[in-house]
Amino acid sequence: MSPKGTLNSIWGDAGVFSNPESTRPLIILRFYAVVALLLTSAVLYFAKLDISYIPVLIIALSVLLYNFLFLFIIQKKIEFHGFLVLQVTTDWMALFFVALYTGGIVSPAIYVFPVYSAIAGFLLSSRASLILTGFGSFLILVIFANDVSTGHISSKGLIYHIGASLIYITVLFMITLLSIWISDFMRKKIVTIDVLKNKIAIDNERLRKSHELSINMNADLSLDHTLKAITKTISESPRITACVIRLLTEDGENIEIKDTSGVSEEHAARGSVKLADCPIDLEAIKTKKPVYIPNVLLCDRFTYKEDARAEGLVSMISIPLISRDNPVGVIRCYTNYEHVFSENDLKFLNTVATSSALSVANSQQFQKLEKLNNTRSAFLRLATHELRAPMAAVQSILRLVLDGFAGKTTKKQRELFERANKRIDRLLQLVSELLELEGFSEKNMEFEMVNLHELLSEVVADIAPKSDAKGIKMRVHIPRGDIQIECDHDAIYRVIENLIDNAVKYTISNGVVMVIVDEQKDKISIEIIDNGIGISEDDQKNLFKEFFRSKNARKIEVNGTGLGLSICKKIVESHKGTICVSSKLGGGTRFKVELPINQGKQQG
Repeated sequence: MSPKGTLNSIWGDAGVFSNPESTRPLIILRFYAVVALLLTSAVLYFAKLDISYIPVLIIALSVLLYNFLFLFIIQKKIEFHGFLVLQVTTDWMALFFVALYTGGIVSPAIYVFPVYSAIAGFLLSSRASLILTGFGSFLILVIFANDVSTGHISSKGLIYHIGASLIYITVLFMITLLSIWISDFMRKKIVTIDVLKNKIAIDNERLRKSHELSINMNADLSLDHTLKAITKTISESPRITACVIRLLTEDGENIEIKDTSGVSEEHAARGSVKLADCPIDLEAIKTKKPVYIPNVLLCDRFTYKEDARAEGLVSMISIPLISRDNPVGVIRCYTNYEHVFSENDLKFLNTVATSSALSVANSQQFQKLEKLNNTRSAFLRLATHELRAPMAAVQSILRLVLDGFAGKTTKKQRELFERANKRIDRLLQLVSELLELEGFSEKNMEFEMVNLHELLSEVVADIAPKSDAKGIKMRVHIPRGDIQIECDHDAIYRVIENLIDNAVKYTISNGVVMVIVDEQKDKISIEIIDNGIGISEDDQKNLFKEFFRSKNARKIEVNGTGLGLSICKKIVESHKGTICVSSKLGGGTRFKVELPINQGKQQG
């Protein structure tokens, strides 16, 4: 054993005063002791007592000298194991000489000895404190022996001196043992508190990570984003070296790696394998319970031993992902040493797996819906595009017949051709609006700064013939000055035009349609208000759905596809805005559109 190791084993500082800097309070107190000794020597000098002041003065100066030495050690930050032991020893020596020259065993200095017994018992190891207490007891015996040899026995007699010495020594050991017991008790409590604090800190960190995981998974429904959020959360957890998410295929027969953290690209790139060939994951999925492998290198059921050896992976736990009682896959967590997962570890991982399973299942469903939606959109674009050309050709032929270019037609024939032409008109309108519905998406928008005054003027001018024909008054209220809004001109024109056109269409003759614009700090609101037929509460719930038309609207206007308002809603939402309606049957309707002035700020 090295000399330093020997010192550690003997003295074993408790840690409170285990470095020189932490003993500064003792040094400060020692300066006060020096002042007390100097005052004592002064009293002895002026009082002309039998006791000489010179030894007390020398002791005071000696204490002052070594105290400055201790202070120098602190300021220079010199490594000094057993620094507290040295201080206790020197102080006891100083007390020894003070007692020796100020009355021996009956000196008041003896009463300070127990203070250092308490300090040693509290702050040093049991062995160190008992050794120091033994040294202090030896000093007391030396003082007693000196009293006997020099004949300085007080009037109380030898027996009193013997009894006093034994009592002092007994008190020293009692205080030391009591201090050791209290110190051990407090240390155990401190250790318990530290353990609890660490546990609470870990639990809080895990709770924070679970909360962050929930937010991250809900921020984006895509499967890749969800999986990356899960692996990131688990891989950053204490003691976890690597994380692998393996998901079942649709048929449930195979399982494949979908996302990883902490493993090589070669391992992450492994393809789909049969679930039957992965007994660990199969057991986890069948039992719906985690499966723990203490050492994957020694487990016959573990498949990729070479990968684990190369990447330093030892322990593993496979946690099933179960959503609505249906297996989705597993999360494999690895450590780089043999680790027994605690109850808290399992609780955290199970909590993460439970929320992850639901998010993964939702992401898979979202992926399927997105694929179906893309297929639907592609079909609609193809079908409507292919339908429009032949229908336009048929309508051209019908117009030629109706205009008389194909010869004379009877009244009955003309009626039939006109009905057919109207049907073709409605089909072409439907085809155009279907294409429009699919075409108005955020990725197809061309955002630019548009003057709202000019845009509204265009819309009102285009609809004026219809409103004039019905005797409807158009009133536009818009703040003075330039109002610039970042938007797709044609798309917002389509929204305002559709809403004002509907207001004119469903308002009785000589009615009023108002357009009110309000400019706020970071958005514009546009309200279109009429005193027309209104919309029932039941119909308002479905008003923005595709192909829906309110009952009273169908009575007034037969033609209509029910796509206009759904197109408006799609356009407004693609501009990060909102659209809403308030109406009363027979009491008019109010549509309100709110749009951000600047798309960049809104998206940021």
